[in-house]
Amino acid sequence: MSIGHRIREYRKRRKLTQKELATKVNVSSQVVSNWERGYTSPGTEDIARLTKVLEVTADYLLGRESQVREHGYDNFTTREEENEIVELLNDPEFRIWREELKNSPEENRHEALRFLKWLNTKGKKS
Repeated sequence: MSIGHRIREYRKRRKLTQKELATKVNVSSQVVSNWERGYTSPGTEDIARLTKVLEVTADYLLGRESQVREHGYDNFTTREEENEIVELLNDPEFRIWREELKNSPEENRHEALRFLKWLNTKGKKS
């Protein structure tokens, strides 16, 4: 599968139009269209921004990995770990942060949760 097909696949999975992806990656929608059709390829900086927006690794976009991994953080696997995150978020010291997060866009809330999950698993490995 080409980089263009991978971009299109994950753009659609994230329910983004070409224009919305272009805005988030700071290019024109014509550039996104050209990538997806294989007329041009994204540069290094574009790939870095695409990985964040599409939540995939650069290796996956470039075809070096056949399976996608979530960008940046390992996945959570147990209900117990999820409960630990909920407990952390209910801590009164995190009240202000929690309120800010509630009013954030869904993408930011999702990223914050993934980070907390990753942070929790890193702490257990130490």
